[in-house]
Amino acid sequence: MSYVPRLPVERRVIEMFADGLWGLHEYSRWPQRFVTSMPHIACIPNAPCPPADPDILFMTLSASRDWTEDKSAGFEGIGYLKDTVLDPLREAAAQALRGFASGRPSDNALLEHGKLLVMILRQAVERMEKMPSTPGVAVAVGAHVQRVSLELAGLRIYQRRVVHRLESSADYSMEVLPVLGAFTGDPTTAQTLTRVGIPTWLIQPITHSLRVWEVVESRRPTFMSNEKAATPAYQNLDVVAGVVNLTGNWLSNMAISISQAVCGTRLSRLSPGSHPAVLPEPAIPDTLPPAKRQRVRDMHGTSRHIVMPVQPAPVHAILKKKKKKIKLGTPRHTGEISQAASSLEAEPSGVDETVPPSPTPLSSRALLPSRSYYSSPFYTLTRTWMDALKGVSPVAQPPASSVYFYPPPFLLDTISTRGSVPDGAPHPEAARVDAKVDRYLHNLVRIRSFCRMRLFSPTLSSHPMTIAEWRMALWGEYSEAASTLPPVSTSSARRAKRRNEERNGVGRLFTRVGLISTYRDDMTPLLETVAVTLADAATDIGIRGLLLWESHEINFRCELMALDTALVQREDWSEIHRWEREADVSGAWGDPSSALSVIPSSLSDVPEFRWVLPPDARWRDCRTYLARFIAIVMRWPGTPQALQDARKTDPNTWTDDEYTNLQRLLVDFYVRTFVSMFHRLPIPPIPYFTHVISTQSAN
Repeated sequence: MSYVPRLPVERRVIEMFADGLWGLHEYSRWPQRFVTSMPHIACIPNAPCPPADPDILFMTLSASRDWTEDKSAGFEGIGYLKDTVLDPLREAAAQALRGFASGRPSDNALLEHGKLLVMILRQAVERMEKMPSTPGVAVAVGAHVQRVSLELAGLRIYQRRVVHRLESSADYSMEVLPVLGAFTGDPTTAQTLTRVGIPTWLIQPITHSLRVWEVVESRRPTFMSNEKAATPAYQNLDVVAGVVNLTGNWLSNMAISISQAVCGTRLSRLSPGSHPAVLPEPAIPDTLPPAKRQRVRDMHGTSRHIVMPVQPAPVHAILKKKKKKIKLGTPRHTGEISQAASSLEAEPSGVDETVPPSPTPLSSRALLPSRSYYSSPFYTLTRTWMDALKGVSPVAQPPASSVYFYPPPFLLDTISTRGSVPDGAPHPEAARVDAKVDRYLHNLVRIRSFCRMRLFSPTLSSHPMTIAEWRMALWGEYSEAASTLPPVSTSSARRAKRRNEERNGVGRLFTRVGLISTYRDDMTPLLETVAVTLADAATDIGIRGLLLWESHEINFRCELMALDTALVQREDWSEIHRWEREADVSGAWGDPSSALSVIPSSLSDVPEFRWVLPPDARWRDCRTYLARFIAIVMRWPGTPQALQDARKTDPNTWTDDEYTNLQRLLVDFYVRTFVSMFHRLPIPPIPYFTHVISTQSAN
């Protein structure tokens, strides 16, 4: 070579700069010491070569130039990379994935490393697309997409152009490849790399026998930034328990470590740490424990995980009560009757008292949607899911309130007292009345981005909320409510105090953390790009359709991921093993990617419904997703033998009857397993029944 690049010397600490790169140690942009186990690093391209290696992979990102704030996110100072950068990066990553799939390495170790890079790249792209972040983090994620894409390009070049040169005895030293090259201190390695046409710089001590041809200044990379980022650095083990960065081994840890720092997301466990050998049997205590509501906890916490504890086992024993004589008409009798008639899923306290209560029949209150199957007027649930949910309904009342990751759909598919069932609704006879649903829908449009983002944001409490707390969130009264309770400690006063604290907790989450103001009915929030008024939310079937589908889909995906975590994952699992399992689970609703895929893509990319049955012509395409779901439950305790047998067969050979029976068996097993763990009904997926948001509100 005719120049000498600056040597990345061994360092105990490697720091990230404002451009998301690692200075001289940026192995995707600058030559590093040759590592025998990772020869593809030296084969990373050193210049654009479209279409395989487009210009965007070599572009140095800048927060001031390439980032824009997202005004709809509910936060100040967070956003995404601009579309002019994000779209080409997404396509470049897709091109890198296709390149790896079309020419995988023949070496088993490199093949496994390539599969790891594929999984990491998919996770990084989803993080870049779906999670708004501060400028520095957004740039770091974008730079990581570039880094992993370039490393996959190095694998491609090594397999397609270098392997046959290594196997040949010919001299390719004059056919130098346009790649980064490597430093080495081994003359034999330098000779081999030079012969196959890889740029090589031999590190050797100066001696009297060494002939010096020319003395030059070493060349520094043009992309290097002098501004250090506020992101974590990676240290040697004897500094902090972190990544080994000594030359020769830090490269093998770099991809996982950086991914964990800038892209790491997960759904927390929903079950105790120990894995049960079989599904837990319901425990029957001697006495009935008091029902307790789960409060909104740690509203200002820093957990990035969703926390949804497993509900205690349902109680079947009935506490024998002493007979009491109650004189009818007394204030005490009136209070007890009122308390007995109150629902577990009651309306939030402190709301507008001018709104009339929902005239729901008493029989409907007894069969709450969280514990008993109900029909919606707006969609028809597939027979498979309907039968499975009916088969376990009603679920026994748990001693604690049910919690949900996202607003439960049964709060959104009711009919206002001021409205009626829209024309064309499939089940108008199933309409339930709720005077507040118009405001719920309108306010959900406003807080929708915040509710999606809090699932994974490391700066928010991601605990799922009870039904009552979701009602408070949807109602939108976030101002602090002072307690006006008497000093006398009675059961009624304690309940009222608890309700007031829950209400204020929800208000603090949305106002202090989300910076979302209290709801006003004259607001016009944006749903994607459409401005929505209160009247639109109440009457537009397209708007309700999107909100309902999203509620079902996010809850279903989160619940499936959470149930698998409770039954399969261990506390001692490494990040890579957890990511692999989450990628497998995400394959049940799309391409295997990461836990972030529980957040659906934009409306322009709504997936096809995966739960059709014959004679629908699409059932053959759905066999792949059913097979992935069956593969997931193979590790769950109590998996039916028929599903185990089906796992050994080719899904493409399933007949329509076999496919139908397997789907019914799988859904029934999933529903019963979920109820056994969490003691409420799971949220089923539904078809996206309205494919276009009405634009009448935009006119």
